[in-house]
Amino acid sequence: MRGSSASGAFGICVQERWAPNLVALFGERAMKRSFEVPLAVSRYRFTLAPKGTLRFPAAHRGGVATALRGALGWGLKGLLCPDVRWACPGCPLKERCIYPVVFTHRPSSAIPKLSKNMDLPRPFLLRPLDPGRLEYSADEPFVFDLHALGKAAEAFPFFLITWREVGVAGLGIGRCRFEVREVRLIDSEGRDCGLAYDGSENLVYSVPSPSYEPPPCPRSETVTLLFKTPVTLKSAGGIRREPRFSEIVRRLRDRLSSLIQFYSDRELGWDFKWIAEMADEVEEVDSAWWWQPAARRAGRSRALHDLGGAVGFVTVRGPALEPLWPLLWMGQFVGVGKHVVFGNGWYEVKRLG
Repeated sequence: MRGSSASGAFGICVQERWAPNLVALFGERAMKRSFEVPLAVSRYRFTLAPKGTLRFPAAHRGGVATALRGALGWGLKGLLCPDVRWACPGCPLKERCIYPVVFTHRPSSAIPKLSKNMDLPRPFLLRPLDPGRLEYSADEPFVFDLHALGKAAEAFPFFLITWREVGVAGLGIGRCRFEVREVRLIDSEGRDCGLAYDGSENLVYSVPSPSYEPPPCPRSETVTLLFKTPVTLKSAGGIRREPRFSEIVRRLRDRLSSLIQFYSDRELGWDFKWIAEMADEVEEVDSAWWWQPAARRAGRSRALHDLGGAVGFVTVRGPALEPLWPLLWMGQFVGVGKHVVFGNGWYEVKRLG
């Protein structure tokens, strides 16, 4: 494995044990491939102490992640905007405001090829530790992770203040008030890396972000992608009810490339066609999918938006898996497919022996 810096970039070169198979399958060019995923991840674990019974809507009405995203959006805009009725594109302060960077970012007109992309991924996501649980009593803390991607980590003070303000206004059904008890920084394996905020003392601490470098690709050659929330993938003009591994990789490639280009200072030198070719060569050993319906109602227009997707797993193996390993590993922390900011596309990599 090639080492990584604290910035969150990591890369992989083809290991010697794969060399004969990769050369036989793809020729000498497979041996020359190496790519990085230069995107920093800062994973903040918020612990909220409800002052009453905290209730969230059921999945078919948006679920927990949607309620969190809505509260964060309205709270941050209310905190920063002189007039919440202003739209970001025409605001004279948009170049100095963190809200459009996090919620309504648009590509610079100085990048013609990319300026037509009007649906950029947001550089954050919210994940409750127990996405299926909808109710917490006053003596039960509610815990969720906020993943700040790339430059969005610089907005942590604004995220923190916003959640404190949301605690005063209330969250969920009935607007339950709460206090932010603490925020801790978490590494890629879920380990505690230190206290970032202590609510009892109202103190913020500086904690270095851990590296999200992947472990070695499993020698068993077999891994499973287990989706904890619905994944909504569009392919061949329709939504896939049984996503193929190659489709997951292609959408993950596209999402990560956009996040890197717009929210980091690193340049991207990926060969998109080569990544797709590697994905096509990976063998699917097993898979099982079922459809999970979900929806949300937009705050302003009150329009109903479909958030449904496929839940399940896919198990894969083969020598072409290793070059894709950094992509698959990082996908756990950025999500894949549509509606990621509302909680969709969350999967875990299971390494099988």
